[in-house]
Amino acid sequence: MTLRRRLTRPLSVLRAPGDLEKAAEDALIDERLQVQAAEAAGISITGDELQAAMEEYTQRFNLDLNAFVGILGQRGIAPETFRSFVYAGMMWRE
Repeated sequence: MTLRRRLTRPLSVLRAPGDLEKAAEDALIDERLQVQAAEAAGISITGDELQAAMEEYTQRFNLDLNAFVGILGQRGIAPETFRSFVYAGMMWRE
């Protein structure tokens, strides 16, 4: 699978409108910049905090973490993609 396809797949699952390739690229750049800014400010999160945030996120869909990750996997989305998404969001919010 091409990198482009891997980047746009999560957005297509979420039925995001518009140019998915551009949106995926922008999101990855934003997430990386947010993590870098948080790290530069001395912010860190523990593995337990990340795990709790991932579980909280999946509860929005009335699913446990394993079920949610399973659904993502069925759609070709690696668990690391979800983990990175939640991690970047947490770092930026902190």
